[in-house]
Amino acid sequence: MRKTVALGTLYLTLSNVFVLIFSYGLHAILGRVLGPADYGFFGLIISFLVWFEIVLSGVSGTATKKLAEFPILEKLVEKRFVFLQLLIALAVFILAFLFSPFLSRVFKDPKVSFYFKIAIIDIPIVGFYLIYSALLNGLRFYKEQAIVTISYSSGKLVFTVGLVLLGFSIKGALIGNIMASVCGFLAGLYYFKKFAGRGDLIENKKDFIEDKVENLKPSNLFKMIAPFTAIMLFFSLLSNIDLWFVKGMLHEQAQVGFYVSAGNLAKAVYFLFAALSMALFPAITNSISGGRVAQTKGYISEAFRFLFMFLLPLALAVSLTSANLVSLIYSSEYRAAGAPLAILVFGYVFFSLILAVIYILMAKDDAKEAIILLSGLIIIDIILCKAWIPKHELNGAAWATTSTCFLGFLFGTGLVWKKFKTLVSFQSFLKILVASLLVSLIFIIPASGIKLIFLYLFAAVVYIGLLFFFKEIKDEDVAILKGLFQRS
Repeated sequence: MRKTVALGTLYLTLSNVFVLIFSYGLHAILGRVLGPADYGFFGLIISFLVWFEIVLSGVSGTATKKLAEFPILEKLVEKRFVFLQLLIALAVFILAFLFSPFLSRVFKDPKVSFYFKIAIIDIPIVGFYLIYSALLNGLRFYKEQAIVTISYSSGKLVFTVGLVLLGFSIKGALIGNIMASVCGFLAGLYYFKKFAGRGDLIENKKDFIEDKVENLKPSNLFKMIAPFTAIMLFFSLLSNIDLWFVKGMLHEQAQVGFYVSAGNLAKAVYFLFAALSMALFPAITNSISGGRVAQTKGYISEAFRFLFMFLLPLALAVSLTSANLVSLIYSSEYRAAGAPLAILVFGYVFFSLILAVIYILMAKDDAKEAIILLSGLIIIDIILCKAWIPKHELNGAAWATTSTCFLGFLFGTGLVWKKFKTLVSFQSFLKILVASLLVSLIFIIPASGIKLIFLYLFAAVVYIGLLFFFKEIKDEDVAILKGLFQRS
C-alpha cells in the first residue's frame, strides 16, 4: 500500500513537473506578448473563472472518495457522477453568465463582463475533464491520471500561445483555455473506458453491495457534494482574495500584472507538491474505511515529512533569488514582482500544508471542521488585505496571504494531531530545517539568467547530500524509490 501511494505521488509529481514547464512557458510568452497590463487583466479573468469552476471540484472530489471506498461499483459511480457534474456545470455556467455584469460594475471596467462571458464557456467542458481525472484517481490509476493532466496542460500551452501569437490577444488566450479542456476531457474519457472494467461484478453480487448502491443514490451524494464544494470554494477563495484586493485597491494596471506574475511563481511551490495530497486522499480514505489505524498514521506522518523535505528548501531558494527568477521567467520588465514573491512563496508553503490537512479531514468525513477552518482564514485574509494593501501595496497583499496561511497551518496541523496523534517527528523536522538553511547559503552567490538555473541544480545536489549525511533519507526510502522505477 505504501508503494501504491509512493508510486502515485511519483507519477502525479512528474506530471506536475511537466505542467509547471508548460505553464511557465505559457505565462512567460503571454507576459511578454501581452505586456503587464493585458497580462494582469487576463490573470484576473482566469482567477474569476477558476473560482466558479472550483464548484465542480466538489463533485469530482466526492467521486474520488466514493470510488476509493467502493471500487467494485465503478460503472455505477461513473454514471451517477457524470450526470451530476453535467447538472451542476450547467447551473454554474448560468450563474456565472448572470454574474458577469456585476464584475464589471465592481471593477468599473466593461471589458471584464465581455471577456468573462467568453471564459465561462470552459465551465461544462472542464467539468468533464475533472470528473474523469477524479475517477482515475479514485481507482488509483495514477499513471493514466498523470497522462490526462499532461494532455490538458500541453493543450493549454499549444492552443493558448498559438492563438495569441496569431493576433487574437486576450480573446485568443481564453479560447485556447477552452480547447485545452477538450483535450483533457477526451484523454480522461479514453483512459477510463480503456482500463475500468470491474463494474461488471455488480450483477453477480447484488446482495453484497445493496447497501453500497443505496449509498450512491443522488440524494445521498448531494449531501456529500455540498460540503466538498464549500471546501473547494473556500480554498480557492483563499488563494485569490489578495489578487482581487490588489485589483480593487491599487489603480495602476501594471501592478496587477506584477502581482499575477508573483502569484504564479509562488503557486508553483504549492502546485508541484499537491500531487502528494492527491495520491494520499484515496489511500487514506481506503485505510480509514478499513479501520487500519496504524497504516493511516503512517500515511500522515510520511506525507508531512516529505512535504517539509521539499517545500522548505524550495521556498528559501525562490525567496532569496526572487527578483532574478522573475526576470528569468517574465523579463526584466516584471522585476518589481520580486519583492512580493519573496514573501508570498512562504505563504504557499503553508497553503500546501493546509491542502494536506483538508484532504485528511475530508477522508475522515470531518468536512465541517475543514469548512470552519477555511472560513475563519478567509475572514482573517480579508481584514489583513484591507489593512495592509493601502499602506504596503503589493508587499502588503503578500504579507496578508502569508500570515493567514501560517495561522491556517498552525490550526490545521493542530486538528490533525488531535485526531490522529501523529505529524512529522521533531527530529526529522530539525534535520530538514538545518539542511535547508545550510544550502540556502549557496544563494549568496550572485546569479541571473541561465546561471541561476545551474545554481538551483547545484543547490539541489548539495541538499540531497546533506540529507544523506544527516541520515534523513533512509534506506527504506531508497528501496521504495528503486521499486517504483522498476515497476514503472
